[in-house]
Amino acid sequence: MEELLRILEKNARMPIEDIAAMLDKTPEEIAAMMDEAAAKGYIRGYDTLGGWEQPGVYHVEAVIDRSAT
Repeated sequence: MEELLRILEKNARMPIEDIAAMLDKTPEEIAAMMDEAAAKGYIRGYDTLGGWEQPGVYHVEAVIDRSAT
């Protein structure tokens, strides 16, 4: 399971067939492992990381701490 999670961490869009070949498993086994990882909360979703450094695109990040009020 750990190897699968490391692969997905690097490229969550990698085809299941490629992951299966890397881990010497069938695509069905990988799909079952991914389902198990999601059921256990190891996989909670897939995020998109945009290319915010592109000209004309500005990225703002904020943290709001309400504990001080």
